[in-house]
Amino acid sequence: MHFSMDLRRLPISKPASLFYPIKRPLTGWTFICQRRHEPPHSTSLQPPSPPQPPNQSLLNWVSSILSSPSLDSSKCKSLIPLLCPHEFDRLFYSIRSNVNPKTALHFFYVASQSFKLRFTARSFCVLVHLLIASNLGPSARLLLIRLIDGNVPVLYAIPNSKHIEIAIAMSELNTVSQPALGIQTLDMLIHVYCTQFKNLGFGYAIDVFEFFSNKGAFPSLKTCNFLLSSLVKANELDKSYHVFEVMTRGVSPDVFLFTTAINAYFKGGKVDDAIALFSKMEGLGIAPNVVTYNSVIHGLCQNRRLEAAFHFKEKMIENNENPSFVTYSVLINSLIKLDKFYEANCVLKEMRIKGFVPNEVVYNTLIDGYCTMGNIGEALKIRDDMVSNGATPNSVTLNSLLHGLCKSNQFEHAEQVLDKMLASGLSVNQVVCFSVIHWLCMKSRFDSALKFTTEILLRNFRPSDSLLTTLFVGLCKDGKNSEAMELWFRLLEKGFAANTATSNTLIHGLCESGSIQEVVRLLKAMLERGLALD
Repeated sequence: MHFSMDLRRLPISKPASLFYPIKRPLTGWTFICQRRHEPPHSTSLQPPSPPQPPNQSLLNWVSSILSSPSLDSSKCKSLIPLLCPHEFDRLFYSIRSNVNPKTALHFFYVASQSFKLRFTARSFCVLVHLLIASNLGPSARLLLIRLIDGNVPVLYAIPNSKHIEIAIAMSELNTVSQPALGIQTLDMLIHVYCTQFKNLGFGYAIDVFEFFSNKGAFPSLKTCNFLLSSLVKANELDKSYHVFEVMTRGVSPDVFLFTTAINAYFKGGKVDDAIALFSKMEGLGIAPNVVTYNSVIHGLCQNRRLEAAFHFKEKMIENNENPSFVTYSVLINSLIKLDKFYEANCVLKEMRIKGFVPNEVVYNTLIDGYCTMGNIGEALKIRDDMVSNGATPNSVTLNSLLHGLCKSNQFEHAEQVLDKMLASGLSVNQVVCFSVIHWLCMKSRFDSALKFTTEILLRNFRPSDSLLTTLFVGLCKDGKNSEAMELWFRLLEKGFAANTATSNTLIHGLCESGSIQEVVRLLKAMLERGLALD
């Protein structure tokens, strides 16, 4: 394996982006490459046991080189040929307190590039540890990423559990005299696995977390929050329950950690567990914040426990936590889903009294609810209120209204809304759009029907065969043979060729109007493209 990066370019005092930039999550491919280049497992790769005491003269020599402010290349040329990975590991570990991290970075590069010397995982971990201790965090992080990803010439003692070998090495470097450094190192290790190696499914991050926790070492509260929230966002709920339980053995949870765990329980449908955890948090004297209450209220609403949700809304007010915009939005959405429109309007009024202005999401929820139940009049009132309050109806708003108008047989109004949506480039619901076109055909308004059909073809919507048949019949009866032919060929160009029955309908209409040349042209096109004839 070659050393695929220039360690001398690791940033020391410059931004991390100057060193080997990472623009995407690292994939599992590098792990495959790493395994291909690993040497066969043999006893020669295992650290000797018991370890031999380091050669004193060699120790002094290495110490002299690595403790200097800069690397003496001439001394390296004499020293490096005398070193092997495990010999250097023992020496490096012994003198680590005297090592200059910048010089060590340069040494690792020279040794690997010019002399093909490989280093043990522990040697790299020592270097990472030294960089962190010297406030060279960006360099330490990027070196750690390359170590995990296999882009450094590393020699592993446990090839099938490399992440555990790294964890073991890092834990050995933790000292009672520098607990903050140990926490900082663990934080970085977990953060790297969670952010740069998501393809591993958080498994390695959890393994490392558990390895350290079994030794009584825990990451910072900030990293605990990060790890737990990452698991919940990734829907790794069972893992999040376990990780939270382990965290509470060595970390005093704050309101943020409790809130994330409560949210996880609700997300997994464990409502009683979520409420019990909320009570436990209060029992520990940790006051819930507005986010906690909103998580509980949202979770209860999702599980159709509206009465309990309103109880928690009152509870938050009693505890001097004012309901937020999110609180009211969640309650309104849940009430509308249960067709409780009166109660939803009461919450809306309270929301306004408290100084909150409904946004498009709240208005759309109300409009869609009224349209679904067929109360288009109330939906239009909400739309007008929405506009008067400075909110702009969007595609969601207009599609809901379009559906409601069609459901209420108010197709003239629906046509106006559809025309506005298409002219504005807004997305439209295909089914409702086809309903309007069909209504236009029934009203013998074939010009308008053709206009809308042409518009939706530009959006790659394929009209149903029954709708096309109706439209072709109408166009031919209206004497619009050329328009009908143009539509048929346009469908063909888009890959939406009309079926045999629809094409036959067009042929029949053309024959009745005496357009024999058009019939011949159509039949020829069908034969050339292998379309079925009967």
